[in-house]
Amino acid sequence: MLSNFRFMLNPTGNYFYQLIDPDICFDWDTIEKVLVSSSEVEACSICLYPPVAGRVTRCGHVFCLPCILHYLESSEKSWQKCPVCCDSICEKDIKPIKITAGHSIKEGDLINLVLVQRVHQSTLAFPISETWPLPENVVSNYIKPDISFIPWSSTPFAQSFARFMLASPDYLLSEYDRDCKELEEALLNATDRESAEEIRFIKKSKDRVDEERKRAESQKTEEIMLALSTLDIMFEAIVKYNKKHKNKQHPQKQDDNNCLRKLGEKENNKKHQQHDSLTDFYFYQKDDGQHVYLDPLDIRILKHEFGKYDQFPHCLQAQVDLKDIVSSTTLQAFSSELNARSKRREAKEKQIESMRKQQPTCAEGGVIPDINHQLNNREEQLTQSKLS
Repeated sequence: MLSNFRFMLNPTGNYFYQLIDPDICFDWDTIEKVLVSSSEVEACSICLYPPVAGRVTRCGHVFCLPCILHYLESSEKSWQKCPVCCDSICEKDIKPIKITAGHSIKEGDLINLVLVQRVHQSTLAFPISETWPLPENVVSNYIKPDISFIPWSSTPFAQSFARFMLASPDYLLSEYDRDCKELEEALLNATDRESAEEIRFIKKSKDRVDEERKRAESQKTEEIMLALSTLDIMFEAIVKYNKKHKNKQHPQKQDDNNCLRKLGEKENNKKHQQHDSLTDFYFYQKDDGQHVYLDPLDIRILKHEFGKYDQFPHCLQAQVDLKDIVSSTTLQAFSSELNARSKRREAKEKQIESMRKQQPTCAEGGVIPDINHQLNNREEQLTQSKLS
């Protein structure tokens, strides 16, 4: 499973250890839907068109549901090799996928960043807002002390920021409805082309989606629907609480997220065990959840200006004028590092330009390698937004 994927899980599973350790994988059978953000248009690895009723394999490659069913049936065995990476794939392991198209970040773009808080000993991280962090004195009225809070698909910000969440039956049903519409459109096109074989696998895909719908319907148990209703009421109470207290000073912020900090502690620990708020993690991330983060040097500058991480502005815009956020005294304190960073950028730009001049052109019969890939491999994996 690729690290860039996020997961909607069966609500009946136990995910305690995944809450405290991001390196622990999920049982593939508990995954209801895979979420992925992409700055490029995702294409089916077989037909190379945008996926119809998109599905993903264990190895992380995306296909149209009719395409992958057709491919799997071409083998006499119960499995096939992935046409991309040759890993073994079988029909029961393919999962629905939702692809969210993000904007490709280019140099000079203005982007919005939000302050995200991750509580110590928890993998949950959300933008600071009227619903986060969670005030324990409110949450404890709705969730028992021995039950860990896990976000649902309807939890604010979950679908953009949560590594995993519980899938609500109604959400899954709406996604299967979307699959059906895509398959109906594909069926009309195939009928116009009189493509009998294509029609057969589209119909087979519709049958599979119908089975998935029935399974989602069966999850509408009294227990799950009560949990979802309680969640809605709880977050309404959290919003009211935070609006009421947003202008008040919280001396120790001792209540906030105790329920999450306890995830890594033994059950027999005292409910109100003391903790160090400095162990919480704060960082700026793009507001749509893309892996775009503020440069560590800029974080240090803001820390110098505001003193505490929880006093940082909740929203920033990339390439802002530092004078609008921090004082000239703070800028002066980091002047040498800012100048050094500026020189590194200039040197890097000169290196790129020099490499471009040294590369053979297409007219000379040479192959032009991706220079930016050579120099910016890390940036492609984790784009970092820097203040000018």
